[in-house]
Amino acid sequence: MKARLKTKTYTFLGMCALSIFVALSFLFSCTYAPKPEFGSIQYDGKVYSDFSTPISVVRSKNIVVNMKTSGDYRYTYKLDGITLIESTTTNFLLLKDHNSKLPLSKEFFINTHTLTIVVTVSGRSESLSVPIRIVNQKPVVIIAKKGDKQISISIIEPDGDTIKEKSIKLYKDDKEISTLSEGDIDVSRYSPGKYKIMVSVSDEFDESEQAEYSFEIQAGGAIQETNVPPTVKIVQPFQNESTPPNLVLRYVGADENTGDILVYDVDVAKAGDSNVLIQARKTKSNEIVIPNLERNTTYVATVTVYDLAGASATDSVTFKTSSKENYLYVNAKDFGGKSLLSILKVTDLERISTVGSWTYDGSIEDFDVVEDFIYVTSGYDLIIINSRDKYKPKTVGTLKFESTLSAIRVYKTYGIVGVGYDKIEVVNLTTPSSPSVFSTKAGERLFSFTIPTLYTKKNGVKKDSINITQGRINDIVLFGDKAYIAADLAGIWELDLSVLPNITIKDIKNVVPGDYSCIDVGTVNDECVLAFGEGNTAGIVKLPIATTPVATKLDYTFDTPVRRVRIHNGKIFILTMDRFYEWDGSASTQPTLIRNIRGSNLHDFYFLYEKDGTENCLLFDEVRGMWRFRKFGTKYELYEPNKIYSSKDHVQYGKFIFLIGDGFVGNNLDGEGLYAIDARDPYNYIVQDYLLGEYEKIKLNPYGLNPKIAVQKKSENKIILYDYRTENLDFSTDTTLDLSSYSKVYDFAIDSRNNIYALVLDGTTSKVVRFDYNTFTKSAETTLPGTISQALPYVSSPVETVEPKNIELAIDNLSKSKETLAVLVALGRAGSMKLSADLNSASSTIFTRYYSVQKEQDSYTLKKYNPGFDQKIIADKYFDRIYVADGEYNGVWLMDRNGVNLLDADEDKLSSIPLFEGAPARNISWFGNKLFVAGGGFGYKIVDVYQKKPVAEVNFSGLTYTFNLTSNDDKYLFVSTDSGLILYDISNLSNITPLFTLSMPMFKVIGR
Repeated sequence: MKARLKTKTYTFLGMCALSIFVALSFLFSCTYAPKPEFGSIQYDGKVYSDFSTPISVVRSKNIVVNMKTSGDYRYTYKLDGITLIESTTTNFLLLKDHNSKLPLSKEFFINTHTLTIVVTVSGRSESLSVPIRIVNQKPVVIIAKKGDKQISISIIEPDGDTIKEKSIKLYKDDKEISTLSEGDIDVSRYSPGKYKIMVSVSDEFDESEQAEYSFEIQAGGAIQETNVPPTVKIVQPFQNESTPPNLVLRYVGADENTGDILVYDVDVAKAGDSNVLIQARKTKSNEIVIPNLERNTTYVATVTVYDLAGASATDSVTFKTSSKENYLYVNAKDFGGKSLLSILKVTDLERISTVGSWTYDGSIEDFDVVEDFIYVTSGYDLIIINSRDKYKPKTVGTLKFESTLSAIRVYKTYGIVGVGYDKIEVVNLTTPSSPSVFSTKAGERLFSFTIPTLYTKKNGVKKDSINITQGRINDIVLFGDKAYIAADLAGIWELDLSVLPNITIKDIKNVVPGDYSCIDVGTVNDECVLAFGEGNTAGIVKLPIATTPVATKLDYTFDTPVRRVRIHNGKIFILTMDRFYEWDGSASTQPTLIRNIRGSNLHDFYFLYEKDGTENCLLFDEVRGMWRFRKFGTKYELYEPNKIYSSKDHVQYGKFIFLIGDGFVGNNLDGEGLYAIDARDPYNYIVQDYLLGEYEKIKLNPYGLNPKIAVQKKSENKIILYDYRTENLDFSTDTTLDLSSYSKVYDFAIDSRNNIYALVLDGTTSKVVRFDYNTFTKSAETTLPGTISQALPYVSSPVETVEPKNIELAIDNLSKSKETLAVLVALGRAGSMKLSADLNSASSTIFTRYYSVQKEQDSYTLKKYNPGFDQKIIADKYFDRIYVADGEYNGVWLMDRNGVNLLDADEDKLSSIPLFEGAPARNISWFGNKLFVAGGGFGYKIVDVYQKKPVAEVNFSGLTYTFNLTSNDDKYLFVSTDSGLILYDISNLSNITPLFTLSMPMFKVIGR
């Protein structure tokens, strides 16, 4: 038994040892295979290892895959999910070999594609996704002399596409004589003369090529190659011209050879500098856009023209950029919702003046200015404005689209327009009165391109945005013969404009992926670059944009998104919502904060120069209008003469406005005070003088040799009188009335002799007190009642408390002495009172309660009662009428001189009604047949006092607050608001037009 067990044990152990030996032998015979690891992609002699930006490739060149280690790899290639080759040992891909599998179309060559490469070895695999753009190559045309009697013509399609159209024509002495075919052409039988072969060919995707070959058949029959070279002449600018920093270079090429096609090379450089700043190559356009040159700098532009045979000619011009602009075109908005495009003359920055304005009821999204025309996008409309007469720009044409428009730039007579959320359209503007989406060919749309969806890891959908549609056109800039277009989430697109109007889908391409809000073109560090705002940062990329562009990104994150970038004097200036920065374009440096304007909503900026060369920067703000900064050394300091930030109240004397408010006072500061505004030129009112101080009331005596201005100091019971000397245009102090013995000064009035009527609180009693001028001794007073019964008929009357608000005087304007006829006092809920000038005679109450009494048989019921809230009371020039402003619900009351309501038609006096109800009247003024009513945050109304109804209204929609408004010529209306002094043209009440002022909300500027 033991022997058997031992034998079985040995047998089992032997079998285990054999198994282990076999397993180890198998393992040692197997080579270890690590996971495949990609090294790089090689294409056209370049090696790529960073795939954050697409690689541009053609189908006829190999894309080579390099692995980090050698191995027995199997490769699978897929394009956008389509398998081209599966499990091959070949480490390169020739796309041309797989044309049949590719969804080829015109759009195919616009979009970015994903090439997926899967590498497998010994059961282990790794994949790589490479973004690529596939460029469709032009057909190749070769025309060459082959011996003395033959010319060879060959056409090659490098990508293997089908030739759709082909034309080979023979000309003799510039006249077409026959068509030819490809191959060898025997010319031995051609008669002597000058010949030309013209070849035009295009593939199935409209990629085309043209070629020309000129030759002469001599008397002996031999071929002599000939070609008359072209000529070129630069026609704009002319030699040594002073130009703006943004200009258009125009040139004219000519060729004696009929049918010859000309192309141009353009170089722009600083005079004496070999470094070319702006360059265009083989463009067919006869003009290019040159933006943002340095000011006061001399440049040389060189244009070389080539024909199809390669013959050339060159012309050059020297010009110098000016330091000054003539005009600024500014997109602003008044507080009533109207949009303005104002033309400002800025040849003298100390007197920025409005030349003219175009007003529009809708909003202005964008605009461009080319020569005498302004092109505006608003809603669904492209509007064309003729501004040749800058005083009266007028609409001459409109083009309606199916979607809203976001951007417009004009090149030659064509507009590049952002339409809807994902479309670029080119429109024909040759005839401004009849703009069209069609080309000169009837019924053929000029160009329309929809931004394709470009989802990548880098550019996903904005998760925090309710608008997740990709492709809205945020900005367009022109450079050379190209348009660069910043599309929301879809990168920067380059549109070739040189072939206009024969532009096709192959002329547009995506050159920089990303999500860009704004772009600009200019020179930084002696290189031409495109600057961009991308989210909360900015950067630049060199022009022309390379196949694989490398951007210099600012290593800094702003607190809010970048709204505008501009290149100026070799630096990049960056605007966010409320801050303004400068950057030198280096990735290693941080931006410099120029200004933090708290509470602002900045949209644009522009640089200008004073006559002595001092640099200024204008910032355009939706909240407080135009900010002006003057450069001192390296700093920009606030400098805004003639800027009124707020106007609490004003009085008018002829064309002079005296206001109390806040304005610029110098030394980088603003201040509250009394300001004298010279508005003799209403388009360019000027601050002639100011006195600092906190004032809350202002009154005027206009009857002396010079106007007398009386103001009440805030929180002080003092009234100060100033003379304004119209010959010197300045203030001089007259005297002060000290009312500190009274508990409160509600208001005051000044008569033609400078006597002061003060509405005061004396202890607990309200009074009207008259003080005689010079000595300011008290000459008369009257005590006001504490309450007033409202004297309603038929029913018991409410009793309202007297609340003194305002005092004004009725003057006898027919007398030489301008005597005071009556004293008018507004008393809040209690109504108003008319007092005698001497304050001793009987007084009368002016009732301003809105009531309605209903009679039912022999009883009366009070159905409606609104007490007044009399805020302001005035009389007309001849004291025929009294007008009362109700500060709450009852609007305006029209009374005769005795206080009888002119709107009451009920002889039984069952009701008394105001002119309008439901809206406040904070202040009123009068001229001619018009009553001007300030409605606070509601804007203002204009009332015809004879028609007894409102005839015009401007609604401020709460954007600003109306304090007062005056007119003395029935044409211009001056409005005091918390956004400054605003001027309106009221000569046409059906179309009240705001005149541009420096405090209006502003959005965009273009200099010309």
